[in-house]
This record gives sequence, C-alpha cells and structure tokens, in this order.
Amino acid sequence: MLDIEEERIVHDTLFKIAHEVKNPLAVALGYLQMLNSNIDSAPRYVPRINDEVKRSVGILDDFLSCTKINIEKDTIDLYFLIEETVDSLKDQFRSDKVVIDCLIEDRELYIDADYDKLRQVLVNVLKNAYEANSTIIKVFTEIVDGNVIIYIIDNGDGIKVENIDKVGEMFFTTKISGTGIGVNFSKEIVRMHGGNFSIANNRRGGVVVTISLPL
Repeated sequence: MLDIEEERIVHDTLFKIAHEVKNPLAVALGYLQMLNSNIDSAPRYVPRINDEVKRSVGILDDFLSCTKINIEKDTIDLYFLIEETVDSLKDQFRSDKVVIDCLIEDRELYIDADYDKLRQVLVNVLKNAYEANSTIIKVFTEIVDGNVIIYIIDNGDGIKVENIDKVGEMFFTTKISGTGIGVNFSKEIVRMHGGNFSIANNRRGGVVVTISLPL
C-alpha cells in the first residue's frame, strides 16, 4: 500500500508539472509563430518569449525543490499584474477572433502576493475561457469588505449542471487533452494567499470565475 501511495504521489506531481509548464510554453510558442511571420516584430515579442520561458523554469524549480507550491509574497500592483497578463495574451487570442475586454481602473492597487503565482492563476483561467469557444472575455474588479474581487466572465460553452460541483477536483476534466490540474492548482494558490476561488455558470451563458484576495 505504501508503494502504491508513493507511485500515486509521483504521478500527481508529474501531471502538475506537465500542465503548469505547458501554459507559459504555449504562450511562448504563439509569439514565436507570430515572430516567424513578421521578423520586424522581434523587439516586441522576444522579451515576452524570454519572460514565458523564465516562468517555465521557475515552475520547474518549485516542483524540484519540494514538490509543493511555494508562495513568496511581496508588495505588488494587482492592477498592473492583471493588465500585463491580459496584454500578453491579447495578440494570440485576437488571431482567433477572441476579444479580452479588460475594465481595470487606471491607478495602482497594492497587495501582498506572489506576482508569478497569481499570474499563473490568471493565465489558467483566461486560457480555459478561450478554449471554451468564447468570443468575448471580460475582466474587472471591485473592492468589498477589505477584499479585492477579480471577475473573469466569458460567453463560452459553460459547464454542464452535473459537472459544476466536480470542477476543481484533481484530474477532473471534460477536455480531450486536459489533465484536470489547472483549476485545482489555481484554487490552491489563491487559498495560500488567504483568498477564495469559485466558478459558476452565468445565467446569460458562459462561466463566471471569481477570485477574492485580501487587501
């Protein structure tokens, strides 16, 4: 039984690594493809490719160090983080006629958080919305009772009623090539920040993801 449990832990860890490294590498690949068709855009895309590859290495370092999520908090501008993440995906999404409407106030909002880990969460959620056949993804925030709440709303396929309670469970996925790790991983990162992560169907269609973080 101990051998079986150890094998399960190894498999769980490998799945997490594969899923989380895939996201930044997919973004880097998207920029490389755009760079290949327009070499003059190198000054714009090369720094972003470099950043995404660094994020991949950072993710691997986390898992190799102790196979646990490491949160290193610092004072960060949450609004800048959201805008930077959205901006890094806009060109890639636009090529498939998916619009990200980012309605963030033009000011600073500082919180204690891990910049790269929260960026992973936002990338996971935005890519899920993109892969759900959305045409519009809206991102906005509000401040309620000492918490900042991030809303990410899409107009995609939504979640079947029988699956809504399973979303976020380890290895549960309805995607053919999915691993069922991303939402679970995102929930854990938000929880380690003292926040909450929830998913619900929108009455108008699509999905609403709510991320609450303490100010």
